[in-house]
Amino acid sequence: MARARRRSDPPGTGETPENARGGFLIVLLPGFGPEPEPGAKPAARGLITAARIDRGPAVRRVLGWLAAAGFPVETEARRFSLAVWPAGGWKRAVRGPEQVTELVRDSDDFVRLLAERRPSLLVLVSCYLFDALRDPALTDRIDAALGRTVEPARRLTSTRLRVEGERRERALVLALPVPGPNTTPEFERELRDALRLFFAGTLED
Repeated sequence: MARARRRSDPPGTGETPENARGGFLIVLLPGFGPEPEPGAKPAARGLITAARIDRGPAVRRVLGWLAAAGFPVETEARRFSLAVWPAGGWKRAVRGPEQVTELVRDSDDFVRLLAERRPSLLVLVSCYLFDALRDPALTDRIDAALGRTVEPARRLTSTRLRVEGERRERALVLALPVPGPNTTPEFERELRDALRLFFAGTLED
């Protein structure tokens, strides 16, 4: 996404009984929120669909992808929460696949959040987040929070951009690319159809 390093983290959502446990958790890398305001640190507040709160273009587009696939974003808005991994930002400058090593190293806050919230849907907005989640060093702790894998991770689209899904005992895990110039209308059409199949049979559970 253009100018991603100049952006702040997205402000989180307000706490609700619905997102406190068993809800839908969207996770982003640092720096994919709105344009920062000098001296301002956005507080967590409101539902994820609150129009008055700017959470940045990445969150808006991801919600749009889910809604286009038939996921009930508006009616289930109270179940959504947001997280950034690593929570305090990068400890050192890293690029590309190097981020996976750093994510695993700085995973304690994120894994603790998973254990507290036990989301039924986990949306990771970066393939590097997904790779870190599946790192052997985190297996035991992730399994404790989400349950063991019952359907191995698989590619959901044929595009170069990675879209992967994994079914666990207590959660669906979805990995989406960071929205940007490569997430074209053609990609979004294939993504919509792939997500409809991935969610099929689960939205009524």
